[in-house]
Amino acid sequence: VLGDFSSPNLQLLFIHSLTGPSRIILLVNMSQSYSQEDTAAVERFKKFLRIKTITSLGPQGPNQEAVEFLKSFCDSIGIKSEILEFTKGYPILLATVEGTNPKLPTILLNCHYDVVPVMQDCWSCDAFEAREDENGDIFARGTQDMKCVCMQYLETIKRFKASGKTFTRTIYLSFMPDEELGGIQ
Repeated sequence: VLGDFSSPNLQLLFIHSLTGPSRIILLVNMSQSYSQEDTAAVERFKKFLRIKTITSLGPQGPNQEAVEFLKSFCDSIGIKSEILEFTKGYPILLATVEGTNPKLPTILLNCHYDVVPVMQDCWSCDAFEAREDENGDIFARGTQDMKCVCMQYLETIKRFKASGKTFTRTIYLSFMPDEELGGIQ
């Protein structure tokens, strides 16, 4: 476990494995009210979910808006990042969290911000409303695949840095479009 950042009802675990995939786990205890920091994290997540990055929209979709949202968050917490665009309309954000030992192998955490198309008649609310119910459940396209991971990476690093800790290894984070179509672009 590289990090464990806890508040009364939100715990983020950042687990690095040498033999398998690394994981970030978000544990939420809804029996207590949110702290101010938790509420801000949930609101950022909901704002990101509202960006309609439907993969079938291709380069006409709001990919740039999504990448700029993520870049702005990186900037606000002191993470160096750059927008790369190898195919027009499909921007990638590459963020770098410098480690204290540049001789160690780096870690790459990859995720995608595009989502599959919506069959709105199968939803009880607008699929991009990011509606939160009385139990704290959030309903929106991307809550499970995979905008949640984009935000979990950044929220974990935000809390880690805020605690005054540093990473030994350099961590690269890549935020990609077009995964839902197989990354053909």
